[in-house]
Amino acid sequence: MRGVVMSIMLIVDVCGKAVPSIGHAPWNGLHLADIVMPGFIFIDTLTVGLDLYTFRAPGILQRIAVCYAAAVLLAKLVSDLSPNDTVKGALKNNSRVLVVGLLCIVINWAIMLLGPQPKGCPRGSLTPQCNVASNIDRMVFGPEHMYNPLWDPEGLLSTLPSLATVALGLACGKFIQSRPSHTELLRLVGCGLLLDLCGMGLGIVIPVSKVLWTPSYCLLTGGICVAFLGIVSSRVGGNVVLAPFKWLGMNAISFFCLSDCSGLFSCLLGSIYVADPTTGNVLYVLTKGYTQAPVMLTYALLQLGLWMWICRWLSMQGIFVTI
Repeated sequence: MRGVVMSIMLIVDVCGKAVPSIGHAPWNGLHLADIVMPGFIFIDTLTVGLDLYTFRAPGILQRIAVCYAAAVLLAKLVSDLSPNDTVKGALKNNSRVLVVGLLCIVINWAIMLLGPQPKGCPRGSLTPQCNVASNIDRMVFGPEHMYNPLWDPEGLLSTLPSLATVALGLACGKFIQSRPSHTELLRLVGCGLLLDLCGMGLGIVIPVSKVLWTPSYCLLTGGICVAFLGIVSSRVGGNVVLAPFKWLGMNAISFFCLSDCSGLFSCLLGSIYVADPTTGNVLYVLTKGYTQAPVMLTYALLQLGLWMWICRWLSMQGIFVTI
């Protein structure tokens, strides 16, 4: 699953500006790029639940990552769940974590409705210029320390509902740890789809906004993550389809570094040519129409294929770069 999210990240980086549906939604809405961050949060907290018994809590990343720290604290609430517990036991223990996640959403939304509203703005407004979350960020950090003077996509208040994604990832990690059957994994897919339906229904009343991490956005992206986890865990499509993404997931750090080596990839494409090395190379053919969405998507997929092959080689050699 991590490999799929990393693949989406690369496609977003390359094609996001050229293809509106791939780049971030301007304010409201859900585009492909808006799934990446909750996907990473979901996966990170998923692994906390899987590895808590050998997990070293102190560390640099843990100290600076609020969501990761919250996952560790929430994991303590289900610490009585043994690695060999049943699915029923996992569901019973996870209910407390999910309640905490739900409370985070409710508290955040209450603050959004009742918190300090910007001057001249109607209460409950969710526009870029008028919303409580951005106003709190301006009060705490100041406009000069924000992504832009109006709003910040990783603001203070929007961190609270993101903890609901943390809770969901942790709960799913405990569920997977209980070794569910194929039927139970398909039910997990059903739960994810149900969350998606709730998110879409709530989106009629509350806009889907990644910047504000609204309840509708939280439910919708959470449902996508849960459903996809169930699909991947049940191996729908077979190992052949999932193997390339497994290579990326096992070498996520290597892939992350490679994905920033677009210059190296461009040099490689420039060295492949037919007839004329200047105007007949692959890079020239692609960059000639680089602003066109299909061409950029092709470029991204070619780059993704190369990095997949390198990660496969690393996996075959038993080389895994971790932090």
